[in-house]
Amino acid sequence: MHADVAATVARAFLTRTPRPPQEALSGLVRDGRCPGGPARGAVPLVTDDPCRTVAQATEVAERGIEAVGGGLDQHLVELAGIRRAVGAKRRDIAMQFLMETLILSCSGGLLGIGLGGFVDGILFHQILQWHHMLTSEGNYPASTVAGLETNTLWDGLFHLASWIATTVGLWLLWKRLRLDAVWSGRQLFGLMLAGWGLFNLVEGVIDHHILGIHHVKAGSGQTLLDLAFLALGAVLLVVGILTARSGGRSTDAAGVRRGT
Repeated sequence: MHADVAATVARAFLTRTPRPPQEALSGLVRDGRCPGGPARGAVPLVTDDPCRTVAQATEVAERGIEAVGGGLDQHLVELAGIRRAVGAKRRDIAMQFLMETLILSCSGGLLGIGLGGFVDGILFHQILQWHHMLTSEGNYPASTVAGLETNTLWDGLFHLASWIATTVGLWLLWKRLRLDAVWSGRQLFGLMLAGWGLFNLVEGVIDHHILGIHHVKAGSGQTLLDLAFLALGAVLLVVGILTARSGGRSTDAAGVRRGT
């Protein structure tokens, strides 16, 4: 009976069905498998009564959703509530939260890094032709055939790295979608903006200032343009983080409204 009750509510938590977990538990009451409704109040977290155990899972999930400020989807919080109610260790649940949050952040961040690299390569390297990867290094001027060939090779490697980052980000996102995760478009967009901003900051500091292998546009105003590139990265990073957090809060709030 314990497994039957837990499985019924777990399916309601982990699948996108119109019935929230509370309704699933109420259905068990109507069917006679549980003698009463959800048990509210301060009761032991683990109990031999399967109906009370599942009811506590629902309550823990609701409190968890209210406590989380953003960045975690509703299903993850609810699943953690079920795991805690049936006796999972706090350490294991904390590790689950950490890993899932990292996957969420990495998928959106890698998409932003990859797409930011493509914008940089397509716009500055190819369309505007303001610079290539090694145009300021000194040994490979783009004005010579040999120098242009070397720069084209390194431009290709740069695009390959951008493609790998985008592909890995899409793969991580696909894995999350296969698990039927709830993730708002605002949250994804914010993480992509943050990834793009991080790319600008890292690439700008290393390539423009530390190594000096190229600048946004070499010439008398190159320092100003390089600083503007960094400023744009900082703005994208901050706006992206704020957007992702607000998207996470709105997703959790919507989930709570659906479950009430």
